[in-house]
Amino acid sequence: MNNNVFAMIVSVGEYSEMEMNNLPTYKMDAALLGTALENGLLVPYDNIRISAGTDNNGYVTTQDLAKGIAGFKSLLGSEDTFVLYFSGHGRDRNIIFSNGQVELQSVIDFIDSLKAKNKLVILDCCYSGKFVSPDTKQITIDDCIEDFVGRGIAVFASADEPSRLGPQNSHSMFTGALSTAILQHKSERYGCYSLQDMYEDTMHLVKAWNKTYPDKAQQPIFRNSIRGTIYFKTSKYTKYNKMALSFETEKYNLFGVEPLSTGTVKRLSAFITVDETVQVSELPAITNDVADRIKYAEIYSSAMSEERFEGTPARVIWCYFGHDESDVINRRFFAYTIWAADDEMKDTFFRSNKDALISDGIYIFQNKSYDLLKEIQKTTITKEEYVIGYRKLLSTVINSAEDFITDLQEIFNGAKKIEEINEKYKRWFNEVRTEYLALSDYDMPPDELNEWSQRILNLAGCVLDMAIYFERRDQKNVPDVEAIKMAIKQYYQSIEKIKTIEEDLF
Repeated sequence: MNNNVFAMIVSVGEYSEMEMNNLPTYKMDAALLGTALENGLLVPYDNIRISAGTDNNGYVTTQDLAKGIAGFKSLLGSEDTFVLYFSGHGRDRNIIFSNGQVELQSVIDFIDSLKAKNKLVILDCCYSGKFVSPDTKQITIDDCIEDFVGRGIAVFASADEPSRLGPQNSHSMFTGALSTAILQHKSERYGCYSLQDMYEDTMHLVKAWNKTYPDKAQQPIFRNSIRGTIYFKTSKYTKYNKMALSFETEKYNLFGVEPLSTGTVKRLSAFITVDETVQVSELPAITNDVADRIKYAEIYSSAMSEERFEGTPARVIWCYFGHDESDVINRRFFAYTIWAADDEMKDTFFRSNKDALISDGIYIFQNKSYDLLKEIQKTTITKEEYVIGYRKLLSTVINSAEDFITDLQEIFNGAKKIEEINEKYKRWFNEVRTEYLALSDYDMPPDELNEWSQRILNLAGCVLDMAIYFERRDQKNVPDVEAIKMAIKQYYQSIEKIKTIEEDLF
């Protein structure tokens, strides 16, 4: 359960005092969204409060809204998520209650001021798209990812035009699409469903509606000030734990074994260090010894692979040789060997190379550039200097990426045209390439920062992909939208991975 998620559902149906049409959909809207939160996002029932009038009669006042939000203020902590949902009438930048109206922007700004780490405002009413999201926080070189990721407010509104009813007029179309997306959470990954996934899945359903009912089409609006995105735990996920294997002998140290199995062949790779006095001629004997010790190792990348190969020996084993732990961490090896169990595997993997030879049935490749590479990769700056330099580049990459994503969202919202974004970001595209090259050319990190720096480089690569996909146009001058969205999703995932690493590193 997501015990740190709290929600207030406001659904108004009685509008006699306001001389407006009553909304018979208010009960179903509240029920749909409540069910989606409880069963889709796993929000505890006790964390959800529904305001639909006394005895569920649809008469909800502006005071009910104020009292309801005030009731959450004492409950919300600095790491919580707060969701406000409103279903009812809307007009002239206001949301309408049974006894009056409230300026839409003032509600959003007040929700943003709440103590919760992040806030989500969902609006299902006519003309609910006329709002601005608060400014996003700029990351600085002093910030860890945790200091800003997932913090802020997002607003998902049904339309900047009349909002439509769903089939048989039993509920609001937008609420139906959103609730269905949340309950299905098709884009769930590793047991988590992100706010971005929620938006994408909802829009997929809305587009299907628009295609079927073009005379009732509508364009939902999504804006947010959140760096990264929000993740909700939506199912139990058990990470597949790979078996760890390492040992020491008088001749060599085995640092680890990783799976390389394909659908039909069990394969392994071993990472080994030996003393600098060990000769290449000794590697076949070491390789055979390693193979005898590990070929039955139950090391796999997935449960499916384990089920397929459990109890069987590896048919191919790669052994990578370095001289110290730093070589293993940086994947820097003076040689690698291949042990193959049979002629078929030898014919497949023992490829002719001027720097390779076959000795005692073992394929040996020598890296003649090892000494030069090790010299080039020597760390010349301190850990502190490296962190400062990389964080400076990281902050530049993230801030520019988030600005681009924000403007790109306005294209999806129908509020801006591609030409506007293209003109604004012409210079940015070149800057992204420069920033990526700057990260790639940076000095080798100290060993303990190797994974952190690699993840940052991967994140920068996702941002570079965004720029490339936006520049790449079809015959109608339209960018590859789906490729851009995939790059954005990978960007968000990279941020989360960096966040996890930094929690242990700093």
